[in-house]
Amino acid sequence: MIETVLLDMDGVLVDVHGSFRRAVAETVAEFAGAPPPPARVQALKDGGGYNNDWVLSHALIREAGVDVPYEVVVAAFQARYRGADFDGLIASEPANIRTETLTALAARARLALVTGRPEADAGWTLRRFGWDTFVPVVVGMDEQAGREKPHPFGVLRALERLGKPPETALFAGDSVDDIGAALAAGVLPVGIVPPGLDPAAHRRTLLAAGAHVVLNTPDDLPALLDTL
Repeated sequence: MIETVLLDMDGVLVDVHGSFRRAVAETVAEFAGAPPPPARVQALKDGGGYNNDWVLSHALIREAGVDVPYEVVVAAFQARYRGADFDGLIASEPANIRTETLTALAARARLALVTGRPEADAGWTLRRFGWDTFVPVVVGMDEQAGREKPHPFGVLRALERLGKPPETALFAGDSVDDIGAALAAGVLPVGIVPPGLDPAAHRRTLLAAGAHVVLNTPDDLPALLDTL
C-alpha cells in the first residue's frame, strides 16, 4: 500500500517549459552566440546526468567551444530565472497540477518534494501557489549537495524525514534522472509527461528508463493510488 507520495517540482508540479528551457536557451546564447537546438537540450536530458539546468547550460556552452567558468554561467542563468527578487521567469510559471489534486493526495498519503531547485526557489514557488501546507518536507539542491538525482540521496532523505520506508512510497518525476533516483532508492517510479514534450515519445523514454507507469498529467495520481 502506498502511504508516501514524493513529488518532483519541475515538469510535475510546475510547467517550466517557458521558464527553465528559456533560461537555458538565453544563457547559452549569451556566451555561445546562439541558443542550442531544442532537440539537443532534450537529448542531453534524456541521456541522464543533466537534471541540474546550470550544469546543462555550462555543458552546452562548452560544446559550442566556449570556456566560461561555471559560477559565471550560474549567475547569468539565475539573473534570468530568479531575477533580482523572484521577479524573473520563475514568477511566470503556470501550475501543472490542480490544488484539488494535492488536497486529495494529502488526505491519503504523506507528501514531500524532492527537487533539483535551490530550496529558496522551491519554497517560494510552493508559497506562491499556496501549496506549502500540503508539502511539509522539501529536499532541494542545497541539501543534496552533489548527490542530485539520479543519486537516491534526496528520495531517501525525504523518506527519513517523513519516517516512512521505501516500500510504502512512490516518486513522481518527469525525467530519466527522476526514474533513476526512484529505482536506486527502492521506491515505485512513476513517470509524468511534462508540458512541451511529445507525449508518446517521452512515455517511451521514461518506460525504457524503468518507470512503472507513465501518466499524462500529475492530476491522474489519485486515480493511480486506487490501483496500487
